[in-house]
Amino acid sequence: MSDRERELFFSMACDYYIAGRFAAFAGLNPVVGNLLHHAIEMYLKGALAKTKSLRELDKSFKHNLPKLWEAFKQQTNNAALIRFDSTISDLHQFEDIRYPDSILAKGMAATVEIVRSTIPNEYKGPAVPEYRVCVQDIDELVEAVFSAASLNPRYFFDRGQPLAREFLTRENRASRLTDGVNATTTARSSRPRGAVALVCMAALIVIALIVWLASAFPEPLPVPKPAGPGGSCPHGYTTSGSFCVPSQGAQDAIAKPANGTCPFGWTASGSYCLRSGSGL
Repeated sequence: MSDRERELFFSMACDYYIAGRFAAFAGLNPVVGNLLHHAIEMYLKGALAKTKSLRELDKSFKHNLPKLWEAFKQQTNNAALIRFDSTISDLHQFEDIRYPDSILAKGMAATVEIVRSTIPNEYKGPAVPEYRVCVQDIDELVEAVFSAASLNPRYFFDRGQPLAREFLTRENRASRLTDGVNATTTARSSRPRGAVALVCMAALIVIALIVWLASAFPEPLPVPKPAGPGGSCPHGYTTSGSFCVPSQGAQDAIAKPANGTCPFGWTASGSYCLRSGSGL
């Protein structure tokens, strides 16, 4: 495969990665996991494109992250990459909820962390499938893929718009990804509005999806408790470990959008929006 095709894989992967980081900070859960799944899939296919054709990548791997990861480890022959096996496994589970069918049928409990927590997850709500993503783990995984593929992250990250670079660098401890990337001033760009447009589009679509999913459940589902000191559950919910569990008669709750304004038919309650009246 040509260098141009390989570069395009990495370029698209970077857009998905930045959009996923934005989604994590905006509380767009669980779509944050889907965006980051796409990002890692593109990074790994871009790296494997050095020795495989587009047809081979599609036929042999589809969207299977564990298979892509095993092939990438074999190609690089880097034993240190084994530390990311669990990260790949956790992230691949989000492929099951790429569409809402499984959520509607089984429910879900999805946890998103910006940095790794030493506090164990003690979800005590209804028995539902659990999903987890830690942004710090993804940051370090992306850094390792760039290193193993012998590509310079700055070439891809330093040409986006300021908003995209802001969410790339925010609380990102993977220094090789952010070194030399200016988070505030405009840099050269071959894609003037690409990353920012993707971020905004993802935000709008996900907010609409979350509101729709909330209306489809007969009973409210638990929601993750706000991170940091002083975080409290919405009205009608009680704390259970790292989750807020609805009491009888509680209204559906969603995380308040990044702009701080609840959707039509919802009212604010701390860091959340509660359904009011008939909703949509």
